[in-house]
Amino acid sequence: MKMKEVNNMVSGKYTGGVLTVSVTGKIDSANADAVENEINELRKNEHVALVIDFENLEYISSAGLRVILRLKRSEKDMKVANVSNDVYDIFEMTGFTEMMPVEKAYRRISLDGSERVAEGAKGIVYRINADTMVKVFKDDNCLPLILQERNLARRAFVLGIPTAISYDVVKFGDKFGSVFEMLNAEPLSKFIREDPEHLDKYAELFADLLKKIHSTVVETSDIPSAKPWLDNMVKTAKTYLPSDISAKIEHLVSELPEPHTMLHCDYHTNNIMLQNGEALLIDMDKVSYGHPVIEFACMALGFVIFGELDHSVTEKFLTYSYETGLEFWHKAVKRYLGTDDDSLARSVEDKAYAVGYIRYLSHVLKRHSHDSKEGKDAIEFCSKRLKDVLSRVETLDF
Repeated sequence: MKMKEVNNMVSGKYTGGVLTVSVTGKIDSANADAVENEINELRKNEHVALVIDFENLEYISSAGLRVILRLKRSEKDMKVANVSNDVYDIFEMTGFTEMMPVEKAYRRISLDGSERVAEGAKGIVYRINADTMVKVFKDDNCLPLILQERNLARRAFVLGIPTAISYDVVKFGDKFGSVFEMLNAEPLSKFIREDPEHLDKYAELFADLLKKIHSTVVETSDIPSAKPWLDNMVKTAKTYLPSDISAKIEHLVSELPEPHTMLHCDYHTNNIMLQNGEALLIDMDKVSYGHPVIEFACMALGFVIFGELDHSVTEKFLTYSYETGLEFWHKAVKRYLGTDDDSLARSVEDKAYAVGYIRYLSHVLKRHSHDSKEGKDAIEFCSKRLKDVLSRVETLDF
C-alpha cells in the first residue's frame, strides 16, 4: 500500500510489514533535520523492518550520515538500498558498510533485440551484445541466489575449473540478472543440434570436463555438501512410494560414501559454453561436494527422465531431439568411465536412475499436490521405474 508522499523529497510505502522510505535529491546540514523528522513521522506506523531507498539520492553529507546512524540505533532490522556508486563510496569510507547492510543500486538493462541463448529451471540466458551475456533469473527474490552463485563460481575458478565469472548484477524490470563476458560463446546444445554427426566429439568434451570437475577435491568450509539435498529429496519422495522401494532407496543412500569431490549438480549441455574451442561452465548455484552418483542422477534427469513420457520436454529444454539426448548420454557415460563395455556403463546408468527418479518425484511433488493428476502420474511412473531399476542395484557407489 503506497502512502501519501510527505513532500517532494521523502515518501514511504508499506509492503508486508516492511516500511520503505525513499529519499530524493541531497541530504546535507541544511535539510538533515527536516528529512529526519519526516522519516520519523513515517516510522510511527507499525512495521517490522525499515528500508531506506536511496535510488534517487545524489549526495549525503556527514549530517545526513548521522541521521542514518540514529535510525539504525532505533531500528532492529534496517538496511540502506539502491545506493549509487558515489554515495556508496561515502558509506564505505566512513565505515557504515560494516555497521549495517548497504546495497548498491543495480544497472538497468533492456533485452530488446537480444538473442535468447538457453533456458533452465531458474533463468534464461540472453546475448545482449557481441561480448556479453546475461542470465536473467525468473524469481523476483533471487538476489541471494545470484550472490551465492557468484561466490561458488569464484571458488571453483580458483580451484582450476573453467568457469564463466559474473562481473556485474543488473536489473531487467523487476528481475535480476548476472552478466558474463562471453566473447563468441555458444552453448554446447547448439553445436549438438546443428552438428549431430560429431556427437562423439561433443560427448568426449562433455565427459572430460566432468572428470576434471570430479577430480577436484574441495574443502568443506568452502562449498556445501550435496548429501542434505539428497536426503531431503528421499524424505519428500518416500512417503508416496511402496514401502519396499522407499526402504531400499533409504538404505542405499545411507550407505553412500561422501567424498570431498566437487559436483556441479546441474550438468547438461545448456550449461557448457564453447568459447573459441574452450569449454566454460555456467549456472554454478548448485556447486557442492559429494559422490558422483548425485551428479549422474542430475544428468540422467535432463537427458532421459524429464522427457521420458513426453519427448517434447527434452526438445524444448535441450533444443535437440530426445533420441539425440539419449544417445549422447550413453556416449558420455562410457567416455567418463573409459570403457566400451555396455554392461558396465548400464550398471552405472541404473545407479543414476535410482537417484534420478527420486529427484524427479521430489521435483514434481514440490510443485503439485500428491493427489493432483500430475502428482499421481509422477508417483505411478517413478514407482514402476524404481521397481525395475532397484532390482539391478545393490549399491549406489561406483
